[in-house]
Amino acid sequence: MLASGCAPRGETQNMNDLLAQARDRLRVAEQGAASSPAKQQVAQVVEKLGAIEKVQDPAVLKPATLELSALLSDLMPRAGYTVRPSFAEISAQYRELGNGAPVTTDSSKPGAPEIRLLLVRTYSLLASELETGKFSF
Repeated sequence: MLASGCAPRGETQNMNDLLAQARDRLRVAEQGAASSPAKQQVAQVVEKLGAIEKVQDPAVLKPATLELSALLSDLMPRAGYTVRPSFAEISAQYRELGNGAPVTTDSSKPGAPEIRLLLVRTYSLLASELETGKFSF
């Protein structure tokens, strides 16, 4: 008998692969959205995301997450109304990290995978909005 639903759906990919895929998807979406009215704001968010990926010191990571939260909050009104709750949730998670949640960048400790997952979600959300709504009013 043939079993259905046995094909892997990405659960076997490591977090670094997922992060690279999300980053690549955003790059492709940015190239296709040259006329976006929020292109400068998106570029600032992407720059801050890249900086957060490279941070090794948790003391530096906390203020960077607060800055990213503010950038996402500023970008949120330009997003489509159906994705604004996702922007608010992700922005709140970065704010929580910046306001005292334990943060680590050491991949052997519990906090690092959660940060990478949050980065993946942020890249994916930006790419999705650029692919569909292009951050317009």
